[in-house]
Amino acid sequence: GNIYVSTKGEATIYDGTISNGISSGGKPANLTNANYWPQRGGGIYVADRGTLTIKGGTFVGNAAYYGGAIAAVATNASHPVVVNIEGGKFYNGTGYTNSDSNRAYHNGGVVYIEGNGGSATLNIKDGADIGYARLTNPTAGIGGNIYAKNATINMTGGKVIAGKAIQGGNIFIADGGSAYEYPLTISGGTVSNGQATCSGYPSATYTKKDAEVGTILGGTRQAVTLFNKKGTEVEQ
Repeated sequence: GNIYVSTKGEATIYDGTISNGISSGGKPANLTNANYWPQRGGGIYVADRGTLTIKGGTFVGNAAYYGGAIAAVATNASHPVVVNIEGGKFYNGTGYTNSDSNRAYHNGGVVYIEGNGGSATLNIKDGADIGYARLTNPTAGIGGNIYAKNATINMTGGKVIAGKAIQGGNIFIADGGSAYEYPLTISGGTVSNGQATCSGYPSATYTKKDAEVGTILGGTRQAVTLFNKKGTEVEQ
């Protein structure tokens, strides 16, 4: 990828463009062959004990097997990773072309985050503009914009919109055997217009104004906490 946040490292992005990062190994075509895309984080990779904060900038055209723009992986419960998205735009226009959006082959067109024992956290705040990512695996692409496994997601503002996947167009929460412990909490912002093409799965669409049952794709209600405009929890 373009940027590597090393163990115990910290990085803050204020402005500029991070584009056309490829996560290593192989042909930068359209990620149609999984064998060419074994790595994570086309734009930025965050290693154990690393912290990434994004306050601005544009991220487009990045590609990886997991996490087209960003991947953060904690391999040990005592080695947490944290990603704070407080600004920045992760698409250019409203198209799904390679130059206008970010893409992954399998999971997380924009963000792939994975923890071990609750050691990974993604915070999405006002100013974050995440959208129009896609997965190029035609049969098993999961989490068009965001994929989280054994990780906590806190969304207090910003946008996650128009992702495409087989399951979980915008957000997919993998249970990893411990879904109940690692929730997605949305108390502000907008998650909308996700497209899930697998029959029987919701599109992972949520708006603060009109929260509805089943609009976020997660293993169980315990794994997902939604709040409507009045602050009332919405049953899944």
